[in-house]
Amino acid sequence: MYLEMIPLKLELFGLVTLDVKILFKRFKKTLFKKKLWSYAMSKISERIIDVSTREEDSSPPVFSPVVNKSKSRTGRDLPKCEIHQIGNRDYTETAFEISVQAADDRSDVKFFLNVGTFSGGTNVVSNLQLGGSETVIKTVNNEYPSGVPLYFIMFAENSAGSRSYVSCELPTYDSTPPTGRLHAEFTYTSNPNIIQATVLIQDDSEISEAFIAVGFGTGQYGDQLRPWEQLRLKGSTNIIHVWFKSAFTLVFTSTGNNPLDSFTRLQEGKLLTTPVQFLETVTASDCATECLRISHCHSFNYDYGLTMMCELLPSIRNFDDSLQMESQFHYFELLSSGHTVELTYDSFEMRHNTLHYVNLDITNVLGYRSTVHSEGVLTDFTCPDPGPISNASKDSLSFVDCSYLVPSDRPDLSRFCTGHSPLFPNHRTIIDGIGSRTLFNGDTPMTDALYSRSNTYIAANWDGIYDNETGILVYTWFVGRNICEEYIHPDVDPHKHLLHESHWRNIGIISSMSSKGNIFPLPCV
Repeated sequence: MYLEMIPLKLELFGLVTLDVKILFKRFKKTLFKKKLWSYAMSKISERIIDVSTREEDSSPPVFSPVVNKSKSRTGRDLPKCEIHQIGNRDYTETAFEISVQAADDRSDVKFFLNVGTFSGGTNVVSNLQLGGSETVIKTVNNEYPSGVPLYFIMFAENSAGSRSYVSCELPTYDSTPPTGRLHAEFTYTSNPNIIQATVLIQDDSEISEAFIAVGFGTGQYGDQLRPWEQLRLKGSTNIIHVWFKSAFTLVFTSTGNNPLDSFTRLQEGKLLTTPVQFLETVTASDCATECLRISHCHSFNYDYGLTMMCELLPSIRNFDDSLQMESQFHYFELLSSGHTVELTYDSFEMRHNTLHYVNLDITNVLGYRSTVHSEGVLTDFTCPDPGPISNASKDSLSFVDCSYLVPSDRPDLSRFCTGHSPLFPNHRTIIDGIGSRTLFNGDTPMTDALYSRSNTYIAANWDGIYDNETGILVYTWFVGRNICEEYIHPDVDPHKHLLHESHWRNIGIISSMSSKGNIFPLPCV
């Protein structure tokens, strides 16, 4: 046993304070405080009790298996160190406990520690002396690398300097809170009863519990529409679709025959990474089929535009990755990574023109907790509004299957026709009259052409149509011989060839060349 003593230690501090008395109150403030000088004599270390023998100690300390009550005593473990990360601490003040059992029959034993990111490495800690065979080591944020395996070597050294060692490892040292991505499958909706979202949770440690809610805001108090309820997470090998009903029961449905059922719903934009393969496919389903045939394809980008380009990707979108807007590319992700669950909330009433959020509260086995939320889902239960209308002979609302309204030259718009509620009319029909300032014949803006000598083309222009909630996605127009009839030319998108709505001119022209026939099949009189 050793005694360590410092005989003398001197320190000189400088201190300046301000002491002010005003009426019946006194104020005291420290203006300057600093250590100016210090002196300490050398430490004296002497052995006061000699527990060693007089024989020369030529053998290193001997390790024995650590006693672990949770393990069976029927078998005998090999000597090694035991290590685990201590839970229920702040993730910025992590700590781990390491322990061994070692002894030397002739002298005292000291313990030292090496830590590395590879077996036998010392790139994290080198020759750190420990206080004993069982030590709790506290670390500050980013002192030890997070999310990678750490390899520990614990040395036992006797008084003669002889050493022996054992090793152990942590699969990961977690110093970050759980993270994840909660993606709303659509950010605009005209259905007041359904919200769909995809959950992807990523963490270095195992997730112990997760709770989910729907409300008008983000975070702990965002649970006005659906109170917090526990979410049962499945691993990546058991991907399921979860439908939350009003009675709080869970109904599990297996993946169907459509290849897209194995992927998340489309997300606007493309993931920028090096593709495994480039293809041209007619539909997104064909692209999904090609991705499923390749074992290392985890997602794909598909262009709904003219190129119909299919890019098979080797990775998925990380929780903090953004998608690049390009052409009409959309991103699809295979339901096969992390804890992934598709959610559909049903049977509750959302408010018109209001943002709704899906919130996720996740906790891992170390007690680290965080909350993530989806993008806001904006509700819009009304049709777009026209410009000035006068003397209208008809202005009515009705429900029409969205698929019947998709123009033949824009089949990609059919992807927006999902989950419409017949309780809310989605189609407004207006037959305007004299004095209206919304739709005009001819190609001269804001001018109604009542006569034309040309029989090779026909044109129209419009102005003032708006939607205060979600904006205008697309304009389509058609031409017929009677009101609301398309005998001359079917429904088309005049802005299909333009990349952005800022380029729209709200003018449509149909010629004999574009219609591949005589635009006026009857001869002029």
